[in-house]
Amino acid sequence: LRGRAVHMQGDDRASSYLRTALKDAAEKTKTADRRIFIETVKEVDAALGLEETRVLVEEIQTSAGAPVWIGLGLASLELSAADYAAVVHRLGRLEYKVYRLPAADQATFYGMYGEALDETGQQDLAAAAFDHLVRVDPDDPNARHRLAMILAESDREEDRAAAVERAQQAVALRPANPRFLDTLGWALFRTGRVAEARDKLEASLRTGAT
Repeated sequence: LRGRAVHMQGDDRASSYLRTALKDAAEKTKTADRRIFIETVKEVDAALGLEETRVLVEEIQTSAGAPVWIGLGLASLELSAADYAAVVHRLGRLEYKVYRLPAADQATFYGMYGEALDETGQQDLAAAAFDHLVRVDPDDPNARHRLAMILAESDREEDRAAAVERAQQAVALRPANPRFLDTLGWALFRTGRVAEARDKLEASLRTGAT
C-alpha cells in the first residue's frame, strides 16, 4: 500500500517499496497460501504497469531459484494483459513440475494454461488442460463449461457427446447460469438433439441474455 501511495505521488521510492512487498509476499508464500503472491503481483501491476512489474518479479524468480508459483504469478500478470502467447510459453516450460504442486495450485495452473491455449487457437491442448482442471478441482463448474465449449466445436462425434456430458455437469452445479445453459443447448444441437437444445436455449434466455 505504501508503494502504491508514493507511486501516485510521483515518488521515486515507489519501485523500492513495491519490490519489498513482492519479496515479502514471496517469503510468506513458501509457508502460506500461494495466492498471496499472485494477488500482490496484481497490486504491483496496477501501480507500475506490466513491463516494470515483470522485471521485478523475474528478479525475485531468479534469486529464489525459479519456483513454480512465481512463474504462476508472472503468467497471471501476462494473462491479465491478454498476452496469451507469453502465458503459453511460460506455463509450457513449467508443466512438467505441476504434478508436485498442491491441488489448488494445479487448478490455478491448468485454468490459466487452458485459457491461454484456447485463445491462441490450440483447442486440443486447451481441452486437455481443462480436463486436468476438472480432475483436480471437481467442484469448479467453469472448468466443465470451458471444456464443453471446446468439445462442442469438434468434428469428432465422441467429443461432441462428451461436450453434452460436461455441459450437463456444469448446469447441475449452477442451474441458473445462462452461459452454462446456452453452452448445453449448443452442445445438444451439435449432437442432433434439437428439441432438447431448444429447451435449454430458451431456458438460457429466460434466466438472462447471453
